[in-house]
Amino acid sequence: MTFYLGEDDISRLSSLLSVPITENYQTVTLDTLNEVSSNPPHMLLVHMESVENEAEKIIGKLMEVPTMGFSSVVALVKDDTSPYLLNSPPWAQTVLPLNLVDQAFKRHMKNLLDLAHARMDLETIYLAHRVSREQLHAVQYTDPLTGLLNRRGFEDAGARELSRTIRTGQIVGLVIIDIDKFKNINDTYGHPAGDDMLRQLAQILREQTRTLDHVFRFGGEEFGILLPHTPMDMMVHVCERIRHIVEEEHFMAMPKAGAVTICLGALSFDSQNRPTLETVYPAADTLLYRAKEEGRNRVISAVFE
Repeated sequence: MTFYLGEDDISRLSSLLSVPITENYQTVTLDTLNEVSSNPPHMLLVHMESVENEAEKIIGKLMEVPTMGFSSVVALVKDDTSPYLLNSPPWAQTVLPLNLVDQAFKRHMKNLLDLAHARMDLETIYLAHRVSREQLHAVQYTDPLTGLLNRRGFEDAGARELSRTIRTGQIVGLVIIDIDKFKNINDTYGHPAGDDMLRQLAQILREQTRTLDHVFRFGGEEFGILLPHTPMDMMVHVCERIRHIVEEEHFMAMPKAGAVTICLGALSFDSQNRPTLETVYPAADTLLYRAKEEGRNRVISAVFE
């Protein structure tokens, strides 16, 4: 338990609460505010006699820290004549006069400490729940081999971009990518080498796309890119750049394999014809297979109709 308070009455509080001052007590100043903000206290004790301009600034800054919501904030006043007992500060959960007899003061502080512990437990549960949700999202939407979005991630991101397309008329590019003769690579060099190659290709796709683009691995050797706000000529330029980089890449797991090539089916669409994932994905997939039929290592593009 950490306390933040002016120097007055520290010895008495330490005795009543049975906590060592040096281990559990810190004084807040504007110079130490960043440290306190990054590690909010379990309980904040504010001596109202020392609340001047600097203290008001400190309290205001601390109240802006989201995780301060888990801290118990107590205002301590000199005696029971203080006006703060009738009109407590908006940031204080309770106001305690320091002239209370020790037994009463200790009883009130014990209740407040119990509340602080309960808030700490709540914070732990909240953080664990948030981490669990993030982990669940990663499992559901991320390909474990490459770290790219998986098919479910494609469906989620694709639905959002299609909704935005219908609202704004933005031009979107959908590219489906397949590694040429990947089965031969696995058969010749083994599946671990094939997995290394998939990870390297995923890295190339990350490096050659923008932060607003979405990159996927659908499964096996099939990848995809969703490019919002991208005219067809720009989409084709990105595809050709990726195709050339892959062809020139020397994949570490297969130093003697020679050039590895890919086929890309690139579809451009906007809000016309009311595109859906159920219609644009097969259209892009058809372009991909045309690229394979026409000799591999190429880009075939079209406008969605």
